[in-house]
Amino acid sequence: MVMQEEGYRKFNQENVNEDTGMAKLDVFEVQDSHFFRPRTCCETLLRVLQCVLLAVCAVLLLVLIAMVTSKFWHVSQDLQEMKSAIDSLNASMLSASEVNKGKSQYLESGSTQDTKKDPCFEDWELFQGSCYQLSEMEEQWDDAKKACESEGAHLMIITSLEEQRQAWKFMRDVGVNIWIGLHDIDEEGDWRWVDGTMVSAMPQFWDYKQPDNWDHKKNRTEDCGSLHRHGSLSSGWNDDYCMEYYRYICEKEV
Repeated sequence: MVMQEEGYRKFNQENVNEDTGMAKLDVFEVQDSHFFRPRTCCETLLRVLQCVLLAVCAVLLLVLIAMVTSKFWHVSQDLQEMKSAIDSLNASMLSASEVNKGKSQYLESGSTQDTKKDPCFEDWELFQGSCYQLSEMEEQWDDAKKACESEGAHLMIITSLEEQRQAWKFMRDVGVNIWIGLHDIDEEGDWRWVDGTMVSAMPQFWDYKQPDNWDHKKNRTEDCGSLHRHGSLSSGWNDDYCMEYYRYICEKEV
């Protein structure tokens, strides 16, 4: 019993401040008592609001990330489509360039080939193995004959319906009478071509009631052949006065 009292006094002395006479507080005890102090309603509400705010921020952040990702994906798709369109345009331009190049080469080669294949001179037209030229000048029949011969040719000789159509095309384009290589100058009624061939030995395309050797005036008979502008495609020959001035067709065999 005596020992317990002594121990109690000793504990009191150790836990009493010598200067103030007040009991010392254990720091650990104070800290523990503060840690386990009950929270107020305001502190709890504040903590809940903080959690809610953090959750909202997290959600907004996720939404923002999703929007940016989606926008980036769409931009990437647009860029890819633009790249594809540019590639397609470049391919089309290249293809068009190749086509134009091929066309130019074809035209150049075609022009060269035509030059090689076409033996006719400029202003002469190739038809069934002969070159033809319609004169610009008007001449009398004999002068027209000489003009063709000076070109190494002769007045046109018509031996088929196809040649008749070709001659008719020349006449139709200018709408005037045209001299051809037909005559009966040597003997009346003996119609021949300038190469001496008898007309009766070939197809004939005389106009209606021609030749009639109509006497314009005394000693002005019709002894030279022409294509009459009022004739038809298959019947346009006419015997005409040789001193008339007409345009003429020259023919040169290839």
